[in-house]
Amino acid sequence: NNKEEEHNNTTKPLATVGEVFSFIPNTKTKVYIGIGFFFAVCSGAIFPVMVWLFSGSFSDLSGSVTTDEYLRTIRNLAFSFMILGVIAFSFMALQSLLFELAATEMTKQFKTTWFQALLRQDMAYYDLRDVSGTATTLSSNAIKFKKGVGRKIADGVQFSITVILGLVYGFISSWRVSLVVLGVVPFMAISAIFLVKMTTSQTARANSSYAKAGAIVYTVRFFVCLLVCCCD
Repeated sequence: NNKEEEHNNTTKPLATVGEVFSFIPNTKTKVYIGIGFFFAVCSGAIFPVMVWLFSGSFSDLSGSVTTDEYLRTIRNLAFSFMILGVIAFSFMALQSLLFELAATEMTKQFKTTWFQALLRQDMAYYDLRDVSGTATTLSSNAIKFKKGVGRKIADGVQFSITVILGLVYGFISSWRVSLVVLGVVPFMAISAIFLVKMTTSQTARANSSYAKAGAIVYTVRFFVCLLVCCCD
């Protein structure tokens, strides 16, 4: 018991990027991820382009409102934003679809690999480990794994491209204002790091609680089934 408690209290290292993507089952999933990255990059470039169009519209709207040229300008701007909205919707939908398909297949491979590794263990392993609690932990972690390699990666790539291109456009337009805005970034980074640490510790506590609850439920279900069989 002391050895098992010491093992549970040991801080486990985080998985590397290679280990996370080692559950890609086939080439089709790699194609999904590659095309999904492309659409995520395109989706991230949509918002800087929208800002560029919106900033250029102020000079076009400063003319007289009674001329036909002004109405033509308004119509062209409306069509431009409409086309940009359709492109953004298409790219984001395809990005989410491809990453979710890849995440579903990777999660299935993740569970299959764990089950195959479980079948390779000796009988002594089941005397030392609570497999029912591990299965509950795996089920909850599989949901987080699917969300992480699916929607979270797509959003991360999209928002990273938006930030990079937004900074480039900001420094091109007005580098003084951009430097003032960048002064707020350290405070945002500190709050983000704090939230990540809180979420990580909360997830670890939740997994431990789910594992204990799953072990109890598995044991109770086993004895209930045994009792029903004996009554029959």
